[in-house]
Amino acid sequence: MDRTAEYLQQKHDFLANAAHELRTPLAAIHSSVEVALHSDRSAEEYRELLGDVIEETESLELLVKQLLLLAEVDADRLKIHAESVRLEELIQAACDMFQATAESHGIRLEVHLSCDVMVEGNRQHLRQVVNNLIDNAIKYTTAKRTALDQREDASEPPLADTVAITLRRDEAHHQALLVVEDQGIGIATEHLPHIFDRFYRADPSRTRVSAVTGTGLGLSICHAIITAHRGAISATSELGRGSRFEVTLPLLAASS
Repeated sequence: MDRTAEYLQQKHDFLANAAHELRTPLAAIHSSVEVALHSDRSAEEYRELLGDVIEETESLELLVKQLLLLAEVDADRLKIHAESVRLEELIQAACDMFQATAESHGIRLEVHLSCDVMVEGNRQHLRQVVNNLIDNAIKYTTAKRTALDQREDASEPPLADTVAITLRRDEAHHQALLVVEDQGIGIATEHLPHIFDRFYRADPSRTRVSAVTGTGLGLSICHAIITAHRGAISATSELGRGSRFEVTLPLLAASS
């Protein structure tokens, strides 16, 4: 009976959080459209309002996709559509995509990828995990740099920070090991056990001070995807010094 009550409470909390997250972009869209309809604006101001609507619509679309994926997980219907995936190529493509963003914030991507790291899985889902981890690493490292820049005693700009992405073959355990390590704001010890929970944000002040936004679903989706691939994901972190995420996936037998 206790398990049933706990399950129902989790469902209630999930629906309440989902409704709250959906309400935010919808309210922003409604506000922008209302202003456009009932106020005389210049062409440039109308373009800005439409830009806001597009941005909020994209946020809403992402949230809906995340919720649908989690619904598949809950119903045990997450489709893997397994294929052979060369992880180093997938990760290199992600690093290339984020390179300009990292450089614009004074962050250096340090990439070390072993060759012929083959796994079996859903390429799109694995790409989603890699993109999420690298994106988070850059965002939270940027947040730390922004906080340092805003200090009153900051006499000179901070040295370039590094986001390190490493992929290697763990032959002893016949698995691929991906490590994404940043020098960002970090996560307090008491929050680490919960970072893969749905809608969990490590600390309200962490996102408020750093201006980092998100749905609180990214890491829970990463966990669901990696688990469905018979792998594991874990994190270690130190507040103010950065975080380290490790992902392991079984190697394809043919790649040994």
